[in-house]
Amino acid sequence: MLFGFTTSNRLRDAITAIPPQRLRVFLREQRWRQGEPWRDKGHDWITPDGDHFLVPSDPTVPHYVETISSLFEMFLAPGIHFEDVMVMGAFGTCDIVRRRIDEPTTLSGSCTLDEARSEIVGLKELLMWSARRFAFKTQNATKLATSYLDRCRAGQTEIGSYVLKVYVPIEVSGSPADQPVFGREATLAAVENVTYFAEPSYSPDDPYPPAMDWHVAEAILRMKSAAGFWGQNNHLEVTFLQSVATLASPASEPSDRELAIPMTSELFTRAEAVYETLKSGEMLQRRTFTGHITDLHKDVPNAKKQDQRITIRTEIDGKPRNVTMRLLPVDYNRAVIWHHDERVVQVDANIDKRWRVWTASEYFTIDALAPEEARDASLF
Repeated sequence: MLFGFTTSNRLRDAITAIPPQRLRVFLREQRWRQGEPWRDKGHDWITPDGDHFLVPSDPTVPHYVETISSLFEMFLAPGIHFEDVMVMGAFGTCDIVRRRIDEPTTLSGSCTLDEARSEIVGLKELLMWSARRFAFKTQNATKLATSYLDRCRAGQTEIGSYVLKVYVPIEVSGSPADQPVFGREATLAAVENVTYFAEPSYSPDDPYPPAMDWHVAEAILRMKSAAGFWGQNNHLEVTFLQSVATLASPASEPSDRELAIPMTSELFTRAEAVYETLKSGEMLQRRTFTGHITDLHKDVPNAKKQDQRITIRTEIDGKPRNVTMRLLPVDYNRAVIWHHDERVVQVDANIDKRWRVWTASEYFTIDALAPEEARDASLF
């Protein structure tokens, strides 16, 4: 009885500590509409399906905790527990990332302190570096990634295995206009990074996800069990929450609301190989290639930063490739003419092959071929 009484009191304290204005924000995020007031003690709220629910806004009214508890239970679903809804009621709608560790010693819901520290650091750095890499094209990448990470919150573990839960934000302050839900996009980038190593059809020759770098691979390695055990429930799980914010950006709507990525020993072996490759810089290779300029990536007029970037369609090692590169102003002006005249160009450059679209990280020469040379050039 004492245990139940204590638990009940803690639940009561947790619910009454949530500011009523935060509950209103949460309900609006879930597409509920606020209706008529009720005796200055609350409001009638209408669900997306048209049902009505009386939500008190005064914690002193009778049965306040019971009513709010019933409200939270309406949002329970697979992968969304009561404490998850309670956290979101207090801090806003979030996606949920779970790092579930299934080993013989974690059935009690605990693990060694060193193991927990390594998992927490690994998951934090996976989210941080994926967010930074995803935002690298924006002018405030570090600020965006920091704002995203600052809004992440750690949750409680669950009985049966050690579970590290992180509530990750959907909206982030300062998000670019074309990415209103940057937090969701950053989380998807982190998920893509891990999924890359878990694909059954994985090949070392596959192009890396756009948000992959050696920091990300190292973060994943931190989540490798020191004991060497991987049970069938050893996963990285993600639950995506639907809200008004996410509806504003169709691209941010993942096709799968719940993902479970097996964290197998094979996944960590692949991550280690990629980490070693990227860390040593072996993905840079000097090549001479020919192709057509397919995109000039024209900058916005009067923009403070002029990229002067082009994309060349070519063929390297028998495969068609798109290679992007930034040019000096004089070369970019020449490239505009070559693009207009559909000239074949030849480039001598260091190629960075880490991502789907290869980049010429440093170029030595670029020039248009004479018509007779272009006819002999091996294109695509």
